[in-house]
Amino acid sequence: MSVTDLRAALTQPPPPRPAPVDAPVVGAAGRLVAGWMSEALVTRLAQVVFLAFVCFSAAGAWVKPLYDWDTVAYIAVAMEPDYSDPVALHRDAFALVEKHAAPAGKWYFFTAENEYKAHQYANAESFVSQLPMYRVKPAYVAAIRALSGVADPFVATKIIAVLSTLAAGLVVFWWMSRRGFAQAGLLLAPVMAIGGFFHMALLATPDMPYAALGLAGLYLLAKGRDWAAVPLLLAMFLMRVDAIILLFALLLAALAFRTAVKPLAVTFAVALAAYFAISAAAGHIGWWPHFVFSNIEIQNTLVGFAPEFSLKVYLEGIFRGVVLAVRDYNWPAMMLVFIVGGLMLVRGGVRFERRAAMLLFALLLAFGGKFVTFPLPVDRNYFLFVVATALVLLEAWKPRMDLAGLSRPGR
Repeated sequence: MSVTDLRAALTQPPPPRPAPVDAPVVGAAGRLVAGWMSEALVTRLAQVVFLAFVCFSAAGAWVKPLYDWDTVAYIAVAMEPDYSDPVALHRDAFALVEKHAAPAGKWYFFTAENEYKAHQYANAESFVSQLPMYRVKPAYVAAIRALSGVADPFVATKIIAVLSTLAAGLVVFWWMSRRGFAQAGLLLAPVMAIGGFFHMALLATPDMPYAALGLAGLYLLAKGRDWAAVPLLLAMFLMRVDAIILLFALLLAALAFRTAVKPLAVTFAVALAAYFAISAAAGHIGWWPHFVFSNIEIQNTLVGFAPEFSLKVYLEGIFRGVVLAVRDYNWPAMMLVFIVGGLMLVRGGVRFERRAAMLLFALLLAFGGKFVTFPLPVDRNYFLFVVATALVLLEAWKPRMDLAGLSRPGR
């Protein structure tokens, strides 16, 4: 053997050893699992997992609700037509909450957790001055009053939470099942959980019914049933009048994509007129005082509270919102993932239909519009936008998670 042959033999890499996954038994097991995980089975599994998550959330809303101070204010507004004396209204609203919260060990949370809550509990005039900020959710207040015939207002808020949680979940379930991406339920359940669905279900606030109505309206828009979407979008607006931002974003997107312009123009025009009427009837303090109250400094009383607009204070509120959003909440990171994911889908050859592109554009505008007008960054304020964006992207992608194809020869 020559020196060259010897050097070649010494430097030649050893033959590759078979990896464990190449072992016949492992390969056979993989083919067995792949054959068992059929498209039909994975689709049913995804649907069952998703519905289980929704039902669990609804059960939590009834069995273990979260106690939010806003509940007192919503109950007081629902009871308000039956009272002429603000002191009596204050007394009975807190007494009703005490009846339910004290046995659960949560009474301290409503009355003494911080200086603001202690002041509201001790001062009827200050408490009543806060109510205009809650009167501007007329549909939610009307729902509490409608159910008060069969349950007291506190229990009525729990009933609304349960029903709206089920409704929101069923709209998403219907959307993914009817539009051919039911297997994405395995992704939507964690997306909704991270986006705040379970937390929203436990709260007695208008956020979940607002989301349920909004998702239903957006689904009808996605299907091209524009006029059918109008009453649902208006009901969403009456649940939370700040939904005017989403309606305006939808109108701008409709104009840009030249689709559904008339129905969305009518929707926005009606909502805009109703916005001013509702605000005036509620005695709302106005956008800027509400901005300062929620984003700069809470006020014990809103009597005489009329701060002058300040660009410096506005920018401070925006900066505070950005810091809190990045530090404490999930929706900014989720939206970044969705934007990158959408770009990757386009690069991979996925073509978005005109309706889907319109909705994505509107939702992007709504995110920005919501934040710059009122940068309170809690996840529940953006949940509707997050889930709707996820649904539009997943419908275009239609991810498959079944493994049946792996069992075919050559795979």
